[in-house]
This record gives sequence, C-alpha cells and structure tokens, in this order.
Amino acid sequence: MDLILILLGLLLLVSVRPGWQPARGATLDHQTTKTINGWFILLVLFSHFVTYLPANGTMMRWTAVWMATKGELIVTTFLAFSGYGIMVQLQKRGSGYVNHLPVQRVLFVWLKFAVAVTLFLIVGLWLGHTYPLSRIAAAYLGLATVGNSGWYVFTILLMYLLTYAAVKISGRRIRLAIGLVTLATLVYSVLATRYLPSYYAVVSLSYPAGLWYGYRHSVIEGWLARRWSRYWVSLVGTGLIFVISYYGCSRMTGWLHLATYQLAALAFVSGWVLLAMKLRFVNPLLAYLGGPALFSIYILQRLPMMVGQRWGLAEHPLGYLGFVVGATLLLAAIFDWVVDERLRRWLKKVG
Repeated sequence: MDLILILLGLLLLVSVRPGWQPARGATLDHQTTKTINGWFILLVLFSHFVTYLPANGTMMRWTAVWMATKGELIVTTFLAFSGYGIMVQLQKRGSGYVNHLPVQRVLFVWLKFAVAVTLFLIVGLWLGHTYPLSRIAAAYLGLATVGNSGWYVFTILLMYLLTYAAVKISGRRIRLAIGLVTLATLVYSVLATRYLPSYYAVVSLSYPAGLWYGYRHSVIEGWLARRWSRYWVSLVGTGLIFVISYYGCSRMTGWLHLATYQLAALAFVSGWVLLAMKLRFVNPLLAYLGGPALFSIYILQRLPMMVGQRWGLAEHPLGYLGFVVGATLLLAAIFDWVVDERLRRWLKKVG
C-alpha cells in the first residue's frame, strides 16, 4: 500500500505546471478545481479502501502514518471550492441565482444520494446485513450509514440550504449573506460537536471560507501578485499555521479541539489556493474524476469494497484494489448515465 500512496503523490506531481494564475484570470478556474478535487477523491478512495484490509501488516509504514493523520482534511477542497463556485455565480448572475439552489442543487444531490443509499441497502441485505428502520431513515438524511459515506452529503446540502436562506434574507447585500452563512455554520459546528460524530463538524467552515474567497478573490490575488514577498510570506505563514494548529488539535479535546481543527482545515485549503496561484494543475483524468464523476465515485466506492471483502479479496490487496477501482469507475459511469442524466432532465422540467 505504501507504493500506491507514493504513486498517487507522483500522479499529482506530473500534473503540475508552473505559471502565475491571476495573470490569466481567476486562480480557481473550473479546470484547476476539478483537477485538485480529482486527486483528493482518489485519496478518499484509497483511505476508505485501507479500512477494509485485514490488520496483518499489509498497511505498511507510510500508509499507517497517512491513516493516522489525514483526518477529514481531504474533503476540505470539496467544500471550499463549492462555496467559491456558488459565490462566483452569485456575483455574475445576481441574487436570483439562488432561486435554483433548492431544486438544481439540494433536491438533485439528495435524490442521487437517496438512490445510492437504496443500492447500499439492497447490497447490504444480499450480504446478510439488517438495519433498524430508524437507522435506515437517518441514512437517507446522511445522519447514519448503511455502509455508505453520508456525513459530507449532509454537510454540503445543509450549506446549500443556508446559502439560499441567507441570500433570501439579505437580498443584494452579499457580505451580509456570507456573514449569516458563516454564523449559521459556527452554530451548526457547535451543535454537531455535541450531538453528532465529530467528523460532521470539524471542517464545515471550509464552505463559508470558499464564499468569502469567491467574494474577494480578485482583490486578494491582485494584492499578492504585486509583490512576490507577499505571496511567499503568505504561503509560509499559512503552512506554519496549519502545522501548529493541526498538531495542537491532536493534543486537545472538546471545544479547543474543534477550534484548532477548523483553523487547520482553513489553513489547509488556503494553502491549496495559494499553490494554485503559482502552479497550474493539468490532468484530464483527474479533472474527470474531480468533475463529472466526483459525486458518483464518492458515494458508490464502498459498494465494491463491501462485496470484495465478502468474496475474500482482502487477502490479496493489490488485486482487491484493482477490483475496487475498476468496479467503482464502472458503477459511477452507469450511475451517471442512468440516474444523473435522467434526474437533470426531469428537474429542468419541474424547476
């Protein structure tokens, strides 16, 4: 598994091209965000896959370190780039843009998620699992699991709803809307820390951070571009904040743990934004994985892992991994063709 982790690192390195982004437009263009997210979705798949392997030494040293330290940081760009994209569209198209959020974002994503949860229930029954009705109902809301990953879907749907409500309340006062989303996210983080598993709360501020950056990105990029010293001080400072806060959160509990973890998450995603100002990320495969296929890969990847584990493939990690990757990509393609496209057409008619 160490070799796979190294190959994933090399895949990102070969996708890097030098070039100061703001000279050509916004730092976080669609190609950049898709490519970065594509790399992270592979890391998510790898991290989930490792949890299905037997604890017999196949994890190896660097993989064990990775699993012990990655936390929920590997999904922070998903949240931040989503917030950034919504804010850019909001500025281009006006506050009326959010009128489409309840149907084109919230309902669309939830319906796809509900179909995926149903698939997990079917496979779970086939594998001999049973679940109480309360857990099944909670799974459809992303508040429990029947083998699937759900907490991120719950969080992003909540962020979309908060954005819709905030803009409706604020009208054209964009800063007020972002402030309301930020405040509501802080409240959610506190409540989630108390009533939900910790991973629901620890990176949620990445989304409003994306909103704030989308609102002021041209000013920030222009300020950094005028002097290289500003850029390098910002990059090094962000790195130091990340290291200190992430190490600190591992030594703390309760509210201090939540606060330092959120700070580390913000520094982590800020570091990627700063890197995107200096470097271009170009990789058609990663752009596909982090663009059209992102949701399907994220939500379906555990199905092949469950089936492969039951078939005894976990005793042969490389073959098991090959099966999981191939089956996940195939399932994602079929899911997008059968479910995604049909839902899009139907929602265009009703919304």
